[in-house]
Amino acid sequence: MADDPIVRVQADLETVRKAAGLELPFGREDIIMDLLLAAGMVVLGVVWSLFGVGPGLRVGAYLYLGLSVAGVIYLRLKYRRSSGRPSMRRREYTIGLLGALLLFAGLMTFFRLSLKYDVQRPHVYAAVFASMGLGYMLVGIVDPARRRYLAAAVFGYLLAVAIPVFWDGRIVLAVVAVGTVTCLADAAIMTWQLRKARASL
Repeated sequence: MADDPIVRVQADLETVRKAAGLELPFGREDIIMDLLLAAGMVVLGVVWSLFGVGPGLRVGAYLYLGLSVAGVIYLRLKYRRSSGRPSMRRREYTIGLLGALLLFAGLMTFFRLSLKYDVQRPHVYAAVFASMGLGYMLVGIVDPARRRYLAAAVFGYLLAVAIPVFWDGRIVLAVVAVGTVTCLADAAIMTWQLRKARASL
């Protein structure tokens, strides 16, 4: 594989981007994935509007999350070290998977604590997503290559506001709306940064 002309060209392009400071931790695959995630959110919203909160929505949500994680794992394997593809992308997918696991573990921990100490769950979840938003915002501001994290920060802050307000019945619609807009915004930011990087070469 090391002698493959395509792999050599990719390696040369990566070297040029690194030298010019234009290397980005994402590509077209990530934009496509964001668009698919947005479409999946819309489907979940339609299922909720037709059937309400029930087994169908739960199965759809689990399927959506499972396919999302599977997509990131696929990209992580695609950019494994032996592939000769950019190492920054490999690290980004690894960090993304670890971050998702930490978020899930944090939500489950806070959920159990809220049951044990009789704390209102909406406020607990709101605090978790607000903290997540702060972390993404700091990274997005400090690192120009990760401006897309600002979209994730907005997602976290909007959920922090929406969860307590819409908890009693419209929370699914709020999550779907915020998630769809965030995925589309993320895709738009990545498209803009990729075009800007290519125009600079």
